[in-house]
Amino acid sequence: MPQNSQRAHASYRQKINTVLAYVREHLHQPLLLEELACVACLSPFHFHRIFSAFTGESLHQHVKRLRLEQAAARLIYSRAAVSKIATENGYASPAAFSKEGAQEVRRPPSSRRSRGFCRSPRVSAGVDKTQGNRHGVESFVEVM
Repeated sequence: MPQNSQRAHASYRQKINTVLAYVREHLHQPLLLEELACVACLSPFHFHRIFSAFTGESLHQHVKRLRLEQAAARLIYSRAAVSKIATENGYASPAAFSKEGAQEVRRPPSSRRSRGFCRSPRVSAGVDKTQGNRHGVESFVEVM
C-alpha cells in the first residue's frame, strides 16, 4: 500500500474508533448519522461508506446490535422488568424489544434469563475486519 494510502487508512481508522467510543458512551441517546459524521469530521455520505467498510455493518445495524447486546446482558445480570430494560435501551415498547430480540436469536428476550448467555472469548483490538471479530466488540453467544 502506498504511503499516502496507509496514512489515509490510519486516519480513517482513528476517526472510526473515535466514533465507536462516542457511540458506546451515548448508546442510551438517539444517535443521528449527521451527529456521528461531525464526530468523525466527515460528510454524512462519506462517513457512512467508511464506517461500513471498517466495521462490516451499517451504522444503524451497529447501534441496533449494541443496544440489543446491552439489553441482553441486563436481562441476564439483573432482575429488572423486561419492559424497563426495553425502554432504557431505546425500544418504543416491550413488544418492539421482544420482536427485535426474537429476530436476532430466534427467541424472545425474556427466555434468555432461563437459558443464559456467556461472553465470547473473541474480542478484537480494533475495527479492522481482518482481525477476527469484525465488529471490534465483545459479542454474546447462547449457551445451549
